[in-house]
Amino acid sequence: MRKGIFWITDNKNYPIISISTPCDENGISLEKNVHYSSKSGTNFNHQAEWSKLDRTITTGHSFHYYPRGRVEVRNRRITIFLHPDLNNPDTFSLISQVFELNGNHEHVRIKQDGSCHYRYDMAKL
Repeated sequence: MRKGIFWITDNKNYPIISISTPCDENGISLEKNVHYSSKSGTNFNHQAEWSKLDRTITTGHSFHYYPRGRVEVRNRRITIFLHPDLNNPDTFSLISQVFELNGNHEHVRIKQDGSCHYRYDMAKL
């Protein structure tokens, strides 16, 4: 299983862009030299990580262009925070595949967040 952040795009080459690390059931990274960018120091920050991506991936858009979310793992529970526009079976399947959540669905909670924190520009088009 993995924890981290993601964006769901309209790009056929990159339908999901993710920054993640493999972790145990308590969210402890299985990699030794992970450099988290979130304020808490236990996950990644969307803006900071987006700035590190190549333009071929970001297509020149800002970090808040695409709808986004995060996968957190704590105390044997997986929580997916995401914009309500992403709460559908196809997106859940894609997130489950990329974050290697298969077989753990009974421990997954989905928290929709329509606040300005997850607001995105693509919705304005």
